[in-house]
Amino acid sequence: MGSPQKHDATAVAIAFRYQERRALFDLWETQDDDAAVAVEALDDIQLNLPGQTLIEQVKHSVQAVPPPITTSTLSLWKTLRIWCELLPKIDIANCRFVFVCTSPIEQSSSLNCLKVFGSDITVLLDDLDNEAERVRSEAAAAALSNKSIPHKEKTPGVTAWLKLPQKNKRALLERVVIKSDSPNIDEQEDELAASLKSYPKAHRKKLASALFNWWDGEVLHSMQQKREKFIGYFEVTAQLSHLNAMLQNDQFFETFSSAQPPPIFGTDERLAKQCNLINATNTRIDRARTLEWQARSQRAVWADESPLKNSLLVNYDKTLEIEWKAHHDEAIELSNNGDKDTMISEGIKVFNWALECNSTEVGNIGNYSTPPFYIRGSYQTLSIDGRVGWHPQYRSLLGYV
Repeated sequence: MGSPQKHDATAVAIAFRYQERRALFDLWETQDDDAAVAVEALDDIQLNLPGQTLIEQVKHSVQAVPPPITTSTLSLWKTLRIWCELLPKIDIANCRFVFVCTSPIEQSSSLNCLKVFGSDITVLLDDLDNEAERVRSEAAAAALSNKSIPHKEKTPGVTAWLKLPQKNKRALLERVVIKSDSPNIDEQEDELAASLKSYPKAHRKKLASALFNWWDGEVLHSMQQKREKFIGYFEVTAQLSHLNAMLQNDQFFETFSSAQPPPIFGTDERLAKQCNLINATNTRIDRARTLEWQARSQRAVWADESPLKNSLLVNYDKTLEIEWKAHHDEAIELSNNGDKDTMISEGIKVFNWALECNSTEVGNIGNYSTPPFYIRGSYQTLSIDGRVGWHPQYRSLLGYV
């Protein structure tokens, strides 16, 4: 029973990540300083251009070979419902509608006319009307016969479509473009890297990865209302310039500050044992696991870039240990009476410090600015090896002595 639920959750998470990164592509392709995009505004994606608004629905399939779409495809009718309901709220003359999907269009389907903007949509209009009438009549017949009603998920879209006057249906379809066979989420980074033609070829892959990580954070902040809803093209170009300058100077180029681990990922059980000694909450343990994954992933990238960077990372571990020791020694001092509750509370203080500290407290890697996630996550990695810990007696309790 658990597997389908996990699969569904993973598919939803992947679909949203694909949607938000598709928004970055849309914005980047405009090459327009006045362009701005938002995720989950009028639709999945809303791209504002001078004098025009692009309203976009995005459908991603986790199937290796997704089935082709036709005029009977459910996702198409869900999209039509959304667009039909939007019409009274927008000035359609200044809008374009885009349906992005990783699936192909059935070769014989009249939907193929929507691949090219401005094509004749007369046959498609008839086919959609016929499909809508089929769905409605089959549902009505089932209801009269007291049978299970078919097409329940498709019915809202069909109903919204049939309510539209014919001239409005035509006006909508004339402003629709379908981008089928779009690259899936595994191909997005390569696609973005290939589009960064004004940057050095050797940097494009890293720039794409870093830009996506920055973008993920900006989208999250926009949805949490921690920033403006719309993200501007000028913000993307400014971030790219900053990232490229870091690469040019061979700095520690971070790519995991906004990255999230996959829905299912492994963490050494010793991290949880360290946390359990101080009765850490599940929320704090989850945060520790995420930070450890981010720092471990980032370190692997940095260490592979050059022997010098690897050496600096090894030395930085020692710096982190020294700074931790002052806090842990104080926890030991305050727990000299051996009271169990006192030791737990003092251990929590050390643990919380490790989850919140930054470079102003522990210093940087050499002369390079060190992101907080790497410091905090490195402490979790060091705790796995027993080089640091939280409980005053963690060494003896976990067998590190």
